[in-house]
Amino acid sequence: MAKTPPPQLSLAEYRALFAGTSRPTETQVLNYIDHACEMHSWYKHLPLVPPGQGFQLLLDPQSGRKWVSEGDGPRMAAEIKQGDELWHYSMMPTATYRQRFGHLQLRMDDALGLDINDPAHGGALRAVLPPPEILEAGRVTLTAVVHRHARSEWLWMNHFNFAEEDGFPESTFSWPEESGGPRIVHAIRNLLDDSDDAIAKAGSRYPIEELIAPERQRQLQAIRQAIDAMLDVVYGPLGEL
Repeated sequence: MAKTPPPQLSLAEYRALFAGTSRPTETQVLNYIDHACEMHSWYKHLPLVPPGQGFQLLLDPQSGRKWVSEGDGPRMAAEIKQGDELWHYSMMPTATYRQRFGHLQLRMDDALGLDINDPAHGGALRAVLPPPEILEAGRVTLTAVVHRHARSEWLWMNHFNFAEEDGFPESTFSWPEESGGPRIVHAIRNLLDDSDDAIAKAGSRYPIEELIAPERQRQLQAIRQAIDAMLDVVYGPLGEL
């Protein structure tokens, strides 16, 4: 039996969750973009070339918190405090998270559920979906290039080898025209074919980094645009504040 999706909030209900908050500052937005690109090993988990993976930028009322439960009791959200165990390198105390990023959050397309406190059940968490307006405004598509380690030669070498084994030669790979087009993939392959000589000529430990830099910048800009569009829906355009 298919699992019933959680109810979807209206825009008014979603806005009410953040009624007591201020729009994230420019510094918080820039901080979060840096954090989002490094908070997981995207270079291992996302494809290196398009079409990539869909993501959602949104505000999460539980951002920076952890999930706790006692026995068979309901799951609750709790503050992460200084000195608490941080089991993932992206974790930090809740107060630090909120200071750096506000309530900003990046989610994969298949993990869009939010947990909100339900006063009717003693503050236990209730799963909901963000409203359509937020999902439309905050959507972005990313590849592994968004992570700095995507410059690594071994990563691309494995990518080419596995793709060819699966029947997808280099000629089938796409690359956005605004970031250089298919010639970028061809240039990366040429670098790998004579890696030592290429590095010497480039004068860089990571010659691939220069090739993928325009695409990485394009994706960072797409994240920024999605954040701004989503925040405009929640708080109103900056000029109207």
